[in-house]
Amino acid sequence: MKELEYFLNMDNKTLVAYNEETEFFARFIENISKWEKCKISFMQFEHDYCYKLITKQEALKITKGKSVNKLFKEYLDMLDDNLNSNVK
Repeated sequence: MKELEYFLNMDNKTLVAYNEETEFFARFIENISKWEKCKISFMQFEHDYCYKLITKQEALKITKGKSVNKLFKEYLDMLDDNLNSNVK
């Protein structure tokens, strides 16, 4: 599986994480120091915002070590559950 990619919105310095294979898309809410799933699609983000790709290390520095991995795993588990329930 492809790794997460991290992007920094240059307009308001919002950090987002994206996985193309699963279409996982989340943003870091700085004032509460928490990751949450985005309500817009990555395609809309690409179209509407000026952003740059950053490294995982840069992302962890911005979040003061708060990883998006737990939220990503929950998302992957949900996809697995949905896939398995459709197979039965």
